[in-house]
Amino acid sequence: MQKPLFVSTALLLASPLFAYQDAPKYYDNVAPILRDKCEICHRENDVAPFALPDYDTAVTYSPDIQRVVSTGKMPPWKPVAGHGDFKGSFALTEDERKLILAWVEAGTPAGDEGKKLPPLENKSEWSLGYPDRVLSMLQSYEPPVGQDVYRCFVIPTDFDQTRYVKAIDYLPGDRGIVHHVLLYADTQGIGDKLDAEDPEPGYSCFGGPGIDIGLSTLKSLLGGWAPGQRAHLLPDDLGIEIPKGAKLIMQVHYFPASRTAPDQTRIGLYLHESKPKNTMFMVPVLNQSFEIPPGDAAHQVNETFPPAGLSTLFDVLHLLEPTKIATVYPHMHLLGTQIKVDITDRRGEVITPLIYIDQWDFKWQGSYDYIEPQLLKSGNRVRLSCTYNNSESNIYNPNNPLIPVRWGEKTTDEMCLVFMGVYSSALENAIGGLIN
Repeated sequence: MQKPLFVSTALLLASPLFAYQDAPKYYDNVAPILRDKCEICHRENDVAPFALPDYDTAVTYSPDIQRVVSTGKMPPWKPVAGHGDFKGSFALTEDERKLILAWVEAGTPAGDEGKKLPPLENKSEWSLGYPDRVLSMLQSYEPPVGQDVYRCFVIPTDFDQTRYVKAIDYLPGDRGIVHHVLLYADTQGIGDKLDAEDPEPGYSCFGGPGIDIGLSTLKSLLGGWAPGQRAHLLPDDLGIEIPKGAKLIMQVHYFPASRTAPDQTRIGLYLHESKPKNTMFMVPVLNQSFEIPPGDAAHQVNETFPPAGLSTLFDVLHLLEPTKIATVYPHMHLLGTQIKVDITDRRGEVITPLIYIDQWDFKWQGSYDYIEPQLLKSGNRVRLSCTYNNSESNIYNPNNPLIPVRWGEKTTDEMCLVFMGVYSSALENAIGGLIN
């Protein structure tokens, strides 16, 4: 355990922003903050290394709490304020941060035990409560150690009609070796065919699951998971479609750098009882043609959506009805330092900032749901900007000696990518007409 970083209580209490004249108490002041901002991860059967259910545990881990709160490492809420208003933020306010630090500095006083909060109701390993359907890889798979492995697994469903999901949660069988997961709906039997041709569980799928790319991908891609992601429920009027008779293809990227183990990742589906008003599609915005020079500590890569070949189509659709952006999911690898997404006009002037992460952390990724959907109108563009540090100053740089790094699916490659969850009746009708 590292030595605590002590902060002067006198300085903290002297701040005009700090509302507490006496030393904060656990039950009175600190426990509600830990419940709202920390226990979403620090609970039994979840991603955090320990739970924070009570006073004694909080005192035991108080030096660690002080260290990670004072440095801003925890809670790991990554979006910068003012660049998108998101649901479920667990970022600490400045007053909350000061209060926690003052409580530790004051000797972790307990306060009024009569204000003790009731235990969390959800004791399930599923953060949203037990799903309507739990589906799993049919067999466990143990990837070879020291290699990037992309493996696809076909998962049957029992749906006799088209169903719509309001959330998908993922439970990797071994979080230490699962790099990320993508989930697709397969209505053409592609996964079964490829699986039958591979003697091991699942089939090799470096480069993709074998499903045709193009507009059909907007209907086949259901979602994904990366380290740090938290599941969220979509609004009642919005859902992700799983067609009748579809099987799911779960593409798992394994990176067992120094050890391996059997993995049997599961997914939990939270279902709408009936078809919601709107269907959400996952639209990727990405740049695949960059090269990050060795030694460059601030290399920037940009991309614009819609691309030139589809800009007229989307402008016409947006004249009929603006596309609504419900969720955003940025993604880079180990060289990434910042990622920014904006809605701009045709001249490139920012109209709406969508998200900005100025301290990218590969270990803490995820999707972010807007409190109010963001509008993409005719003439608007989405601009993606990714910044990388391919120098020796990047402690996460996997390459020694330094080399040029390009787009690729290996952990040691890089990506400049954001998935947007979008919907509109005009877009839904256009996609249906072009695909069917």
